Amino acid sequence: MVTLLRQWHLPVRAMVYRDDERADALRSQGAEVVAGDLTRPDDVARVLDGAGRMLFLMSVSPSYLQATATVAMAARAPELWMPW
Repeated sequence: MVTLLRQWHLPVRAMVYRDDERADALRSQGAEVVAGDLTRPDDVARVLDGAGRMLFLMSVSPSYLQATATVAMAARAPELWMPW
Protein backbone atom coordinates (compact mmCIF):
# COMPACT_ATOMS: atom_id res chain seq x y z
CA MET A 1 0.00 0.00 0.00
CA VAL A 2 2.83 2.41 0.83
CA THR A 3 4.40 1.73 -2.56
CA LEU A 4 1.16 2.51 -4.38
CA LEU A 5 0.46 5.68 -2.42
CA ARG A 6 4.00 6.94 -2.93
CA GLN A 7 3.76 6.19 -6.67
CA TRP A 8 0.80 8.57 -6.66
CA HIS A 9 3.04 11.12 -4.86
CA LEU A 10 0.82 11.07 -1.79
CA PRO A 11 2.34 11.65 1.64
CA VAL A 12 2.42 8.57 3.88
CA ARG A 13 2.88 8.37 7.63
CA ALA A 14 3.30 4.77 8.71
CA MET A 15 2.97 3.63 12.31
CA VAL A 16 5.19 0.71 13.24
CA TYR A 17 5.46 -1.18 16.49
CA ARG A 18 9.23 -1.57 16.23
CA ASP A 19 11.64 0.71 14.44
CA ASP A 20 13.51 -2.05 12.64
CA GLU A 21 14.50 -3.05 9.10
CA ARG A 22 10.85 -3.14 8.07
CA ALA A 23 10.52 0.49 9.15
CA ASP A 24 13.67 1.28 7.18
CA ALA A 25 12.04 -0.26 4.10
CA LEU A 26 9.07 2.08 4.51
CA ARG A 27 11.40 5.07 4.91
CA SER A 28 13.24 4.08 1.75
CA GLN A 29 9.93 4.47 -0.10
CA GLY A 30 9.49 7.98 1.27
CA ALA A 31 7.13 7.28 4.14
CA GLU A 32 7.35 9.14 7.42
CA VAL A 33 7.69 6.40 10.03
CA VAL A 34 6.49 6.73 13.62
CA ALA A 35 6.90 4.02 16.24
CA GLY A 36 3.98 3.37 18.54
CA ASP A 37 1.45 0.93 19.90
CA LEU A 38 -2.03 0.74 18.35
CA THR A 39 -3.52 -0.15 21.75
CA ARG A 40 -2.29 3.10 23.34
CA PRO A 41 -4.60 6.05 22.69
CA ASP A 42 -1.85 8.66 23.08
CA ASP A 43 0.35 6.90 20.50
CA VAL A 44 -2.50 6.62 18.02
CA ALA A 45 -3.58 10.24 18.51
CA ARG A 46 0.02 11.41 18.00
CA VAL A 47 0.28 9.53 14.71
CA LEU A 48 -3.13 10.66 13.48
CA ASP A 49 -2.49 14.32 14.33
CA GLY A 50 -2.85 16.29 11.11
CA ALA A 51 -3.85 13.29 9.01
CA GLY A 52 -6.85 13.64 6.74
CA ARG A 53 -7.25 9.90 6.13
CA MET A 54 -6.03 6.70 7.67
CA LEU A 55 -5.85 3.06 6.74
CA PHE A 56 -5.87 0.46 9.51
CA LEU A 57 -3.80 -2.61 8.67
CA MET A 58 -2.83 -4.95 11.48
CA SER A 59 -2.24 -8.67 11.61
CA VAL A 60 -4.82 -10.57 13.59
CA SER A 61 -3.51 -10.99 17.12
CA PRO A 62 -4.80 -11.11 20.70
CA SER A 63 -4.76 -7.28 20.82
CA TYR A 64 -6.51 -6.80 17.46
CA LEU A 65 -9.93 -5.90 18.89
CA GLN A 66 -8.44 -3.48 21.41
CA ALA A 67 -6.32 -1.81 18.72
CA THR A 68 -9.33 -1.53 16.39
CA ALA A 69 -11.42 0.18 19.08
CA THR A 70 -8.56 2.48 20.10
CA VAL A 71 -7.89 3.62 16.54
CA ALA A 72 -11.60 4.15 15.86
CA MET A 73 -12.04 6.25 19.01
CA ALA A 74 -8.90 8.31 18.39
CA ALA A 75 -9.87 8.96 14.76
CA ARG A 76 -13.40 9.95 15.67
CA ALA A 77 -12.59 12.21 18.65
CA PRO A 78 -8.89 13.13 18.66
CA GLU A 79 -9.42 15.89 21.21
CA LEU A 80 -10.14 13.22 23.82
CA TRP A 81 -6.73 11.61 23.37
CA MET A 82 -4.29 14.37 22.53
CA PRO A 83 -2.53 15.58 25.65
CA TRP A 84 -1.11 18.70 23.94
